[in-house]
Amino acid sequence: MMEFLDKKLGPLRYRAWGLVLNMVFNAIALYGLSRVMGHGDGHGILTLGAVGTLACIAVVAIPSR
Repeated sequence: MMEFLDKKLGPLRYRAWGLVLNMVFNAIALYGLSRVMGHGDGHGILTLGAVGTLACIAVVAIPSR
């Protein structure tokens, strides 16, 4: 798995693309949180963003050799 994260895909490595995906999941989580705080719905969107963020962090945090 460590070697896979260090391969390049276009201009960036997979690890960097994981950080970009993490930012997208952060935005989804914040949108879900705003829906929960404002309207009382959006729990599913908030959960999706939070779980996606944690998954991205868990994968990207694997150290390279």
